[in-house]
Amino acid sequence: MAASSPFALTLPPQFGYVVLTGAASVLLTQWQGFKVGMQRRKCGLKYPKMYEDKEDSLFNCYQRAHQNTLESYPAFMSLLLLGGLGYPVVSSVFGMIWVVGRVFYSVGYYSGDPKKRLQGAWHVFGLLGLLVTTCVLATNAAFIEANGCLSCIDSRRVHSRHEANLEGSSKDSAHCTSLQKVFKMM
Repeated sequence: MAASSPFALTLPPQFGYVVLTGAASVLLTQWQGFKVGMQRRKCGLKYPKMYEDKEDSLFNCYQRAHQNTLESYPAFMSLLLLGGLGYPVVSSVFGMIWVVGRVFYSVGYYSGDPKKRLQGAWHVFGLLGLLVTTCVLATNAAFIEANGCLSCIDSRRVHSRHEANLEGSSKDSAHCTSLQKVFKMM
């Protein structure tokens, strides 16, 4: 018999898209790391040096493309997972914009001309979209908390049982508890 958990989270049915987008982002970072390793061997740069000392180093372009992705990766994954709790399909689309944009960014950088990395600069729209989905989810949660009903959030709107009465008369009902404990912890 499984032990009961004081914390249960019901994921939206389309959350699998979020998981697949997260997996695509892992493939992106591994591909970039592999490309850095190949370039490191090609130019003979030994560990632990991070960069070549040459002015026009192609290796440095490979390394910076990977490093720059890793610098924004924690924010990307956090926003993808949190926004995906409320808006899984939209978050996945924005996440894939970030991933594909990062591929274009990397390929442009790998040319040896750092200005060509801007061919993928549109990846930032993916990250900004994820920020919006996360903020909307948080705003919905704050609205529901302020109106006395933590147990009632349906991704995009207040659950129909509470549309007419937001005074919390049904506050203790257990019909919609998917994010209740998350919001109580915040």
